[in-house]
Amino acid sequence: MQDENQTAQAVGVSKTPEATAPLFVKIIVVLMAFTVIGSFLRALLGGRVIDLLAGIIGLGVIWGLWYMRRWGLYLFTLLTVVLVSIPIYLYTTSSLEDKTQLWSSGIQVLFLVYLWSITRRFH
Repeated sequence: MQDENQTAQAVGVSKTPEATAPLFVKIIVVLMAFTVIGSFLRALLGGRVIDLLAGIIGLGVIWGLWYMRRWGLYLFTLLTVVLVSIPIYLYTTSSLEDKTQLWSSGIQVLFLVYLWSITRRFH
């Protein structure tokens, strides 16, 4: 068993994921968990498939960030680009009067900048 783990680690594959995420990454993950729970609740109550899909993608992001997987960072980046572009579009077309979504998008971009600043810790 120990020999298998050493071989797996030598080629860069871990049999058991290790939670070595920094505290701030764990805080980001916990905040995302609330969003994912909300997506699943909206999917259950409203029956919208898009909310179910967002929840499933969110679970993937949470898993990837918690275990510091590089694909989790890439998925978070893609999700941020999509989710930030919507309020910006709505604001520029003047149909968004409440700036709360813009502030939320700004915070998500700050999270993304932080995650990319520690990109070497992802494996």
